[in-house]
Amino acid sequence: MSSLQVTHVTDFQMRGDRSTDRTGSTLVPILAADLSGIHWFDLTSTPADLTVRFDWDAVHEAIQEAMDRLTQRVVAQSESTVWKSGRNSARAFPLLSYRVFYRTDGDDSDPVIVSVTVTLAGPVARVSGDISGDESGRVYFDEGCQAEVAANQDSVLRAASLIAVRLASQPTIVLNAIGDRDFQVIDR
Repeated sequence: MSSLQVTHVTDFQMRGDRSTDRTGSTLVPILAADLSGIHWFDLTSTPADLTVRFDWDAVHEAIQEAMDRLTQRVVAQSESTVWKSGRNSARAFPLLSYRVFYRTDGDDSDPVIVSVTVTLAGPVARVSGDISGDESGRVYFDEGCQAEVAANQDSVLRAASLIAVRLASQPTIVLNAIGDRDFQVIDR
């Protein structure tokens, strides 16, 4: 007689087996997409932990170093600018490093986010960045801010740094976005 041993259940369905009057469980795959919506993966599977091979603190620090330069340029032109920095991670992305700039009119709705995100898909790392509205999702700038590189520390660090520098070279876009409620998305 076989025994059913469940070690981790995210979502499951019970189904009866009429021939033996036993009830077993079957895991139902829960699918999710990466941030670009290109790669789908099963959340109920346990992928090999690729994140162990990375020093995410070093990648975050390199991104924030570029964001510091952006912040200095923004604050030099608008001294009342309020900002904060941070990072997040989730199963779909091991690193989201960001800088938030709040509206100069004091309205806290739809602050401007300057961010770099790293996603891993086997041997490939996708690094992307943009300047966008936090709540509206309006993209103010993302030109040249996507890269697919080998999923190793040096390649990810280099790509994330280059994209962060590219974003940091756009203080005018950040200033326009935080100062003008009607600032429009840049045409592509």
